[in-house]
Amino acid sequence: MDDIELSRMIYEALSEIRRIETALVSMWPLDGRYTRVPFLRFRFKDTGKDDVIYTKLNDIVSAYSGNLQWALFTKDNVLNYFITPRIFADYWLKHGRINMEAVLIEFTEEKYRMIVNAAVEDVPDLAKHLKVSFAD
Repeated sequence: MDDIELSRMIYEALSEIRRIETALVSMWPLDGRYTRVPFLRFRFKDTGKDDVIYTKLNDIVSAYSGNLQWALFTKDNVLNYFITPRIFADYWLKHGRINMEAVLIEFTEEKYRMIVNAAVEDVPDLAKHLKVSFAD
C-alpha cells in the first residue's frame, strides 16, 4: 500500500459509515509526513454537530487500542470534526492551534517523529476498527 492510500484510509472508512461533505484529503502531507501533525478534518453531509453519530464516533475512536490513543474533537467556531492522536488533540485544544515550531520544542523532534510514525502505523487498524464498530 502506498502513502496516498494509507493517508486516506480513515476518510474512506468514515465515508462508508455516512456520506462526507468535506473533500477527500490526506491525513498528512504527501511530500513529507512530518511537516504537520497527522489529522483528518471532516463532517458528515446533512448532519448537525450535535448529531448522535458524532457521540458514537467519539466513543469508538476513544476505545481504539493501538500504538497511540486517538481523539475526535471539534471547536465551537467550526463545523468540522478532527481525528488525530490524543496527544496532538490535547495540545491543539490547549493552544487553540498547532504551531509546528512550538510542537517540536515541546515534544522534541525525535519524539515528534516517533509519534507520527506510530500514528501512521495505527491508521489501517483504526480504519478497520471504525468499520467494524459501526457495523455492530
